[in-house]
Amino acid sequence: MTPDQEQLVATVRDFCAREFAPRIGADDRTGHHDPEIFAKLASLGLPGVCFPQRYGGYGLDYLSLGLVCEELEYVDTVYRTVLSVHVGLVGMGLYTWATEEQKQQWLVPMASGQKLACYGLTEPNAGSDVA
Repeated sequence: MTPDQEQLVATVRDFCAREFAPRIGADDRTGHHDPEIFAKLASLGLPGVCFPQRYGGYGLDYLSLGLVCEELEYVDTVYRTVLSVHVGLVGMGLYTWATEEQKQQWLVPMASGQKLACYGLTEPNAGSDVA
């Protein structure tokens, strides 16, 4: 890891221990997760971790995203899923294939956490289980 990645990992690890770990047992028992999860991730700038700086992101690489996701997953898969879908599944696809106008419309508010990217999975005559 680079020194910047080591600092990023330490920051996310500390944040998870402080913000998420204390509540995860109760959240799992009740089936309720804090709806402010994404806002808390955004307070660290994580929704834009791999987005270029010109779109409001940190401009880091996929390894950095993987390191962040590893720290989130250590606490609970819900937190990792929220970020990996937002950045990896949706955001980087937009960055790669969207027009400049679409990038301004979507990536900029996604990087700041103003917009949360999601996706739907379904199949006819059956249930879908992403896990």
